Amino acid sequence: MLALRINQVGQPDANGSVPIALDTGAANQVTRPHRTHLRPFAVPDVMDWLTLRLDERDGGKLLFPAAPGNHALLDAATVYRQVKKTFRRAGLDPQRWGGRTLRNSFAVHELEQTGSTELVGELMGHRLQRSTEYYQAALVRLQRRGAARAT
Repeated sequence: MLALRINQVGQPDANGSVPIALDTGAANQVTRPHRTHLRPFAVPDVMDWLTLRLDERDGGKLLFPAAPGNHALLDAATVYRQVKKTFRRAGLDPQRWGGRTLRNSFAVHELEQTGSTELVGELMGHRLQRSTEYYQAALVRLQRRGAARAT
């Protein structure tokens, strides 16, 4: 995310999602090139931001630069602090939740919606099926807890 470039963001598809092409690199923390998607609820905000970035004179290639008119990458610590602030505003304990929580929640939600470990593995950029199976096991645990609470 830190090095996401404007040209990596596609156009909304028939489902209202936006494809995003991720490539390798330390700044991206991506180990293999893959495609993921931006869910429809977030598309209007990101596309509005994309329009602003494209309209900036000499705005650079980054979708999320460190500052307006800046070509530097966002600092990972800045993103981390903003995620923690967001969790606090939502009433969640930032000591227990973080950026990894968002990634894990995305994976479990996608598995719940699609039932496809292959698709989720691709969206997450997993090389190995067992990496995605971890999220499948988490979904089963969540479903069992939900069923136990319902009784």
